[in-house]
Amino acid sequence: MKLLGINFTNVSAKRNIKLEKIEKISTNIEFTNIEKDNIEIMKDSKILKISFKFSIEYETKQAELTFEGILLLSTTEDILDKTIKDWKKKKMNDELKVPVFNIILNKCSLKALQMEEDLGLPLHISLPKIQKPAK
Repeated sequence: MKLLGINFTNVSAKRNIKLEKIEKISTNIEFTNIEKDNIEIMKDSKILKISFKFSIEYETKQAELTFEGILLLSTTEDILDKTIKDWKKKKMNDELKVPVFNIILNKCSLKALQMEEDLGLPLHISLPKIQKPAK
C-alpha cells in the first residue's frame, strides 16, 4: 500500500464570540465513502479512493473545525477487492484502518493547529515543552 495523495475538499472552522472555559475537546474521523478509482497515468495500478471527514469539537458546541477530503492509495487487487467488499457492510480492516487514520490525523492536525491559533482556541493536542532541569 502506497499513499498517492491526500486533498481537502472542504475545510471549515467556527467559534462562538465569547468562549467559556473549555475542558473537553473531541476528535472524530469518519469514512464517508470508499471506492475504486482510476488515474490516467497509472492505468495498471489498483487505486483505492477513501473519502473522509475529520472533526474537532469543543464542548458545548463552542467551536468546531471540520476537514473533508479524499485519500488515494495504490494497493493490490486483493486488498482493493476486500476493502470494497467490507465497505459495503460499512466496515474497514484494521490493517488498512490504522495507517489511514494516522495519515488523516497527521495532515489534518497540522492544519488544525494553525486554525486554532488564528481563532484563539485551545490546541486539540499538546505541544512539547522544554522544562528547566531539576537541581
